[in-house]
Amino acid sequence: MAESSEVLRLRALLSFYNDENATVTGLARSLGEEKYTISRLLSAMEEEGLVDRSNNRHPKLTPKGIEAAGRYSDRVDTLVNYLLFKGVSMENARPDALQMALRISDESVDALRREEELESVKYEFRDRRKFSGSEFFSKVPDGNYKLSFIIYREKANNVTNVSMVNEGFEHPAVLSVTDGVGTIRLRATTLNARSARTGTAMQGKVKSLKYFDSGDYIGAEMNGDIVSFPAESFSFYNLRPGFSPVLHGTLPIKLTANVGTMHMPESIAFFTILL
Repeated sequence: MAESSEVLRLRALLSFYNDENATVTGLARSLGEEKYTISRLLSAMEEEGLVDRSNNRHPKLTPKGIEAAGRYSDRVDTLVNYLLFKGVSMENARPDALQMALRISDESVDALRREEELESVKYEFRDRRKFSGSEFFSKVPDGNYKLSFIIYREKANNVTNVSMVNEGFEHPAVLSVTDGVGTIRLRATTLNARSARTGTAMQGKVKSLKYFDSGDYIGAEMNGDIVSFPAESFSFYNLRPGFSPVLHGTLPIKLTANVGTMHMPESIAFFTILL
């Protein structure tokens, strides 16, 4: 597939960003284009205020060009790393990252950067079978991450082993890391259930959550609908050691909920995340 003019422009922008002494001839050679093509491209970039061609032999980026190049360089690096962790070859990862960098939103880049950061930490544990949450989350960079989770019953019934309270929280959870200390935050939502006796539809909310740590169950912090507990309390098991590990994190919890006119007694469940 022929390279678009937008991608060529981005490659030129990044080339100047990475080599302040780039020349038109050298740029044409490194980008695999004719010199006249690069000259026309630089003229267009000059009109956009990205390139200063006062020295025609050694064009350079303007402050506007440096800002744009830095932003795109960060985007491309994030996307390349993300694609490599997902198993894409380097041969395809960089060309694909250049295309994606021109189209993807800042929000999506931030989301992929967070996922790539978690992938990088996971890779450090690729040869470990078991480890603690404190070991894992101490290596996660500061920031907020979205985590998929599922809450399992202590004992499965004939229908499912997913706990009813799994629907009592907004998905996904938020992992907040500050100075190597992680906190899981959940937002309680309306819980819908039916009476086992009458079949009547009922609604309610989770009222309390306790997490298991150091041999005892400890009450999670409750702030309105937000429930918070330490990520360090999880125990991890590596389901697939190797280049692309799959980490299974589990934390025993105790929950109570008010549903309709009934109070659900405290029961044990397992809060589970897959990374």
